[in-house]
This record gives sequence, C-alpha cells and structure tokens, in this order.
Amino acid sequence: MIRSVLWPLFLVALPFLLYWSYLTFAARMRAEHGGSWNEAPLIWLLGAGVTLMLLGLFVFGDKQGSSPGSVYIPAHEENGVVIPGKILPPPGEK
Repeated sequence: MIRSVLWPLFLVALPFLLYWSYLTFAARMRAEHGGSWNEAPLIWLLGAGVTLMLLGLFVFGDKQGSSPGSVYIPAHEENGVVIPGKILPPPGEK
C-alpha cells in the first residue's frame, strides 16, 4: 500500500532531483556562478514530474489486479485456523 503512494511521489520529485544534481554539478564546474532555484524552469519540472507520475500509474496500474468478474474471497477462520484471502478467476474460466 505504501508503495502505491511513495512511487508516484518519487516520480513527481524525479525531475527536481535531476535538476538539483545538475545545479550541483554545474556549481562545481563554475564556482563563480553556482546554481539558483530562482532561475529554475519550475513549470517544466512540475509538468515533467506529473507526466512521469501519470505514466507510472498507468503502467503499474495495468500490471496489477485481476481480470474483470473475478471473485474475491476474504480471509476467514475455519476450525480455529485463519485462511488467507484469495481471488478466484471468473466463473466459467479456468
């Protein structure tokens, strides 16, 4: 569950982290100028981050879950033993 929250946040932050690392590298190369967030293309960075987040949600959302019509059987107890939940394929499909 936490992965589904942290992954999109990482994808949004990724352009900012890359830009920060570029500024750090550029500041070392030209010590007199340094990097400044005042000159940062924040709109483009935010747009790139949101695009990465949406792309990640689409790609990973497509890879998870079960087929439509599947039946979820929740965890339950039988004779003092906890039976974990499971997802059964749709009726008629094997």
